[in-house]
Amino acid sequence: MTIHYWGDKDFDWEALNKAIDLIYWWSRYFGRFGGQIKEKWGCLRFYAFFSDGTLYSICKPGYYWVSWPKWLYRLDTMIFKWVIVNSGLIRLIHKWQYFIYRLAYEIAVKKYPHIRKEILQDADYKELLKNI
Repeated sequence: MTIHYWGDKDFDWEALNKAIDLIYWWSRYFGRFGGQIKEKWGCLRFYAFFSDGTLYSICKPGYYWVSWPKWLYRLDTMIFKWVIVNSGLIRLIHKWQYFIYRLAYEIAVKKYPHIRKEILQDADYKELLKNI
């Protein structure tokens, strides 16, 4: 297990921060999912929140506060979510989001190979990141 402390001169903190930004940007803008992403003990941690089937989770990825009017949000959670989940569209959405999740990690590892361990060590969905 890799651990780094703030102030360590032998670790590339700038590369880790850029990898965090890169993965979060890919997930929000192309994958349409958000989550909590941070650095902890010199390792990247990303707790991804994939779509729950509501249009809000796709339109505003990573937002916790609902900015839509109550009537529209109720319509979204009651009708649209039911249609998306029961039609099987949610499986397609999740396949896309899983693909982008993996792609973002692949790009980060290729761009910053010297911190590969720190990027992959604490990944939330390791089964999606096999053979990177």
